Amino acid sequence: KANGVLDHSSPLVSTVDCMPASGSTSYATALEQAQAELAKDGRPNALHYIVFETDGAANTGPTYYPTNSPYRTTPCHQGVSSASAIKAAGTTIFGVGYTLNGQGATSNTCKSYTGATESGITAYGAVQGISSNAGTFFDNEQVTGLDSVFASIATLITGPRLIPNGLN
Repeated sequence: KANGVLDHSSPLVSTVDCMPASGSTSYATALEQAQAELAKDGRPNALHYIVFETDGAANTGPTYYPTNSPYRTTPCHQGVSSASAIKAAGTTIFGVGYTLNGQGATSNTCKSYTGATESGITAYGAVQGISSNAGTFFDNEQVTGLDSVFASIATLITGPRLIPNGLN
């Protein structure tokens, strides 16, 4: 991003731009793997952050878990539970949801791998629960505008960029 404008020719942006939103979603193991990477290769005296982004509700879990596992039967609740352990370890989680409410019941309804509705939680509530606190939860109803969400997260992590007096 140069001068606040996304560079669509960059390899990262062009790769992300071609990834369609569809299919299955599993939160818990993604969060756990991010934390495992921080524990394995993160600097021990540095602050640790996870930026978690989703466009909908969890609706599956890894098939290597048994069919009665909460990873498969209550994947949104399991995502919140996994995030609780990560936060207890000292990692800050930024939760970024987009189209959680704007796409209606389909993307907002948490479901088990069987398609049964998961009771007592929505995608919005799951991302809220995954986030470390209200200040690290971002609900953006559209994909457009996510660049300002990520700029806000960068500012929260690094602090405001101060330009020395007289320099541009």
